[in-house]
Amino acid sequence: MNILDSFFLSINYEVFFPKILSYIRDYLNCEQVFISQFDSEGEITQIIDFNGMIISNLSKYDRENYQIYQPIISYFNEQKNSYYTHKDKLIFDEDTLPLKRAELAFPITIKTPEIKQIIRENIWGILFIYDYNYLRVWKQEEIRHIESIINQLIIGIERNIIYKKFLFLQEELRNCQILDEVTGLAKYNSFIDCLDYEWRRLAREKQPISLILIDTNYPRDLIEKIQKEIATIIQEEIKRPMDLAACYQSNQLIIMLPNTDNEGALWINQQIMNRINQEIKIRYDIDCKSSIITQ
Repeated sequence: MNILDSFFLSINYEVFFPKILSYIRDYLNCEQVFISQFDSEGEITQIIDFNGMIISNLSKYDRENYQIYQPIISYFNEQKNSYYTHKDKLIFDEDTLPLKRAELAFPITIKTPEIKQIIRENIWGILFIYDYNYLRVWKQEEIRHIESIINQLIIGIERNIIYKKFLFLQEELRNCQILDEVTGLAKYNSFIDCLDYEWRRLAREKQPISLILIDTNYPRDLIEKIQKEIATIIQEEIKRPMDLAACYQSNQLIIMLPNTDNEGALWINQQIMNRINQEIKIRYDIDCKSSIITQ
């Protein structure tokens, strides 16, 4: 792991959150401690509890099992307070009345404005603490201690968000460098690099390689639209990870098929050309030809 990884992954949800939640449970000597995480729409995306359970795609059973009540979420969204206890007066529907238990809940809110713009979430999640001794009164020093823990969690969450954004932008930059903006196929320079590598590899292994060149003439005002449609067909027809299609010239696309003899290349070419004739040529006035070479 490099320095960048170790810095941004200083808090890994699957490792650190359950340990911190377990510490809170022991510190408060209570029954249940968990975090519910939300998306930008305010919907619960996953639950992390002190046992190390991380539940995504919550079922109705999961929601009932963890007993999360919408009025508490609304309470924090309205920013009425920095925490909630069972002593606070909320209006519940008769069929969703909370159990008789001592409750303590804290919103986990991103504080850095620039990071708020990245995730566009009002509340990242809520820390829920349940004690089934309904008469329990939470002490102020307990509340302050939990708030200090949450502040540390937020730092780790913000680092994790930045790290994920960094990976996303890194991938976007990589795609911009190697992929054609119109078709999503490889750019020619990237294609040549891959072809050179595959050529050398297959020469050592004495295996065949085939190339298909598709040459299309079409109206100038429809170039991008038709290129996209043909590229989609090609991407759907070349199945293997090592197969690669690229933009060769403005009206030519080229496909590399490693470990493919002439017979195999002919079959793939026929599949592609049949679809171009059936799905594109009948709608547009285009002339499409293909040629194959196998070494």
